[in-house]
Amino acid sequence: MIFAELTDMDVFNDATGFNQHTWELGDVFEMFFQFAEMESYVEFHVTPNNQHLQLHYPTADAAEWARKNERLTDFLIRNEEFYSKTWIESQMYRWYVFAVIPARAVCGSNEPIKNTRWRFSFGRYDYTRGVKEPVISSTSSHAKPDFHRQHEWGVLIFKTHL
Repeated sequence: MIFAELTDMDVFNDATGFNQHTWELGDVFEMFFQFAEMESYVEFHVTPNNQHLQLHYPTADAAEWARKNERLTDFLIRNEEFYSKTWIESQMYRWYVFAVIPARAVCGSNEPIKNTRWRFSFGRYDYTRGVKEPVISSTSSHAKPDFHRQHEWGVLIFKTHL
């Protein structure tokens, strides 16, 4: 489960359906996950109006190729893989994301994930109407503005309750 609280002076996204280019349409919260034993990874977007974009890249090179050739459609996940709920508090200049990511969506299996390692990163596009470029930010310390730099992502280790 993921919970994000996002401060935002102008909360909006014009996405109206599944798997649109959400990062070009307004505010978006992005989640990146990679099962440490695999080269592939997923990228999940949630907008303030709870629209999703879901991508699966078999390799980091595939993600780079998709961006350079503007061919994201080759990597779309066509079925809803995760659940999310969003809400906006305009007077507080905030919006929130609650997301549930099944292990199967990242690992490709329903096997138990205890003691497994995942790489992760959370990113954000924060648009303001009338301003040409969004502010982008990440939980990862990226050396350059590129959310796909996996070697800079954090590591999650799933443990069981004591």
